[in-house]
Amino acid sequence: MATQIDLGAVVPIGKGDWDVGTTYERANIVRHNSVAWICKVESSTGVEPTEDSSDWYLLVKDTSSVTSVNGQKGDV
Repeated sequence: MATQIDLGAVVPIGKGDWDVGTTYERANIVRHNSVAWICKVESSTGVEPTEDSSDWYLLVKDTSSVTSVNGQKGDV
């Protein structure tokens, strides 16, 4: 049986385009190759977001047409 951890309320934080030299923390959201990803580990540096990555969950496959709540297009 998998271990469950209660994180309480988690607030995702958009970090824009993924950068190989930036350190990302759990719940940081990045855009990479028109895909939105959320970091699922405590800390990740230099691990490219891919479907095979153990550091990232895929959120949205095509962010090119994503529109914000207020109707503006922009960073994730």
